Amino acid sequence: MITNTYISYPGHGLGRIEKIETKFGQEFMSIHILDSGLKIFLPKSSAHLVRPLMSPETAAQVRNLMAFPNGFQTKHTPRNGKRRLDLYITKIKSNDAIKIAEVVAELNNRKHDGEQLSFGERKCIEAAKSLLLTELKLVGK
Repeated sequence: MITNTYISYPGHGLGRIEKIETKFGQEFMSIHILDSGLKIFLPKSSAHLVRPLMSPETAAQVRNLMAFPNGFQTKHTPRNGKRRLDLYITKIKSNDAIKIAEVVAELNNRKHDGEQLSFGERKCIEAAKSLLLTELKLVGK
C-alpha cells in the first residue's frame, strides 16, 4: 500500500495512509481516520485487515440499497433482538460495504413498517451510515 492512499478500516471508517514507518524492526502504516481524526499504526503484515476504496460499481449498489431499501429482502433475520443486533454488528465490523449497506436497508425497512427500533439498532444504523457516507462522497468525485 502506498502513502496518501485511501482505505477503509473495519469499525473506524475511511482513512488515509500517511506514511510507512519502521519501529521495533517492523514496518507500520500510519493511518489517519478521516471522521474521528484518530491515528492508527497498523503493521504492514496486517494490511489484509483494510480494504481499498469501494469501486464505482459497488458504490452504485450501496447507494441503491440505501436509497431504495424496500427492494432489499433479508434471507433470515433472527427474531430475537439480541441475536439480530449481533448480526448487524458483525456485518458492520466485516468491512464489506454491501453488508454494511444491508444493515441500513434492513433497519430502514423496519422503521418504514412502523416498528420501533431499539437503542442498539439506532446506534447500528448511525454507525453504518457514518462508515459509508464519507466513502461514497470520495468515490463519487
